[in-house]
Amino acid sequence: MTTTPSPYSLLPISLAALAVLLIAWFAPLPPIMAGEEARAAQTIPTDRSNAQTASRQFQEAQARYQAYVKSHDLGAMLISARSAIAEAKAAPNDIEKVVAVRDVAAQISDYAGVLHDYAQASEGYFAALHSYDDKLMGWTRALGAASESLRTATFPFVEHLKLYPEPVGQKADPPQVSGAQVAEQIASLRSHIAALNPDPNPHTAGGGTTTTLDQIGQDITNIWASGRSVEYAAGLHNDYFAMLRTYDQQVQAQTNTNKDTGPTGGKRALANALTVLLGALTFVGLVALFMPQSEKQS
Repeated sequence: MTTTPSPYSLLPISLAALAVLLIAWFAPLPPIMAGEEARAAQTIPTDRSNAQTASRQFQEAQARYQAYVKSHDLGAMLISARSAIAEAKAAPNDIEKVVAVRDVAAQISDYAGVLHDYAQASEGYFAALHSYDDKLMGWTRALGAASESLRTATFPFVEHLKLYPEPVGQKADPPQVSGAQVAEQIASLRSHIAALNPDPNPHTAGGGTTTTLDQIGQDITNIWASGRSVEYAAGLHNDYFAMLRTYDQQVQAQTNTNKDTGPTGGKRALANALTVLLGALTFVGLVALFMPQSEKQS
């Protein structure tokens, strides 16, 4: 005795498969998104706001730094410092020459304090911009195939990033200098200034020793190099921000285009109807498969 399934029992399954194809045709599924990419479009307003706040804080610090530079002749200050150190090294027990070094070194320390604030604001600005950049890239990837049309739009800021000092970019000179490094340089300079004793008595601890004078000279050289590095990196941020904002607008436009070209109202209604039909046919097919079939005696 054999059991032969009725050919009509396969009809519901065939219709169910057809319904699946129709639904895929009329209601294409959205791209798969996971993790940060799935949330990028929702969280990007926060990154825009953070970048704008960091930009404002940076502009304020930059204004203070530029005001200091305009009101102080830094070139003359550096020349004066090096000259005072050279004269003090030639006469380390000359109290007037040692005091001159302390005075000009204190002026360098004041400049370094303003530089430190500028460096910190610059770091915060770049960190906010880099986060904004990352979220924009996540949002772009979430667009799926539509992201290909935006690929060339990323070229300007990708190339711009190469201008930053290593390891962010490809510039080895000037090097990257952090606010923490400037703070260490300030602490070193102040420590050596404190160790520079203007007492002409050779038996007094400290004194205008050649070693201490050399250390102060090196501190000043380091601070001056840091100023060059901080100014260079800080000068790149505003262009980076402008490029990101332009790209942000392009991503928004592409997102809106995707919405506009999605399934129309009629197609959505048909897709919904087909979804209901799929469920019904699947149920009927399962019932047909498991119901006892007519049997024939062989």
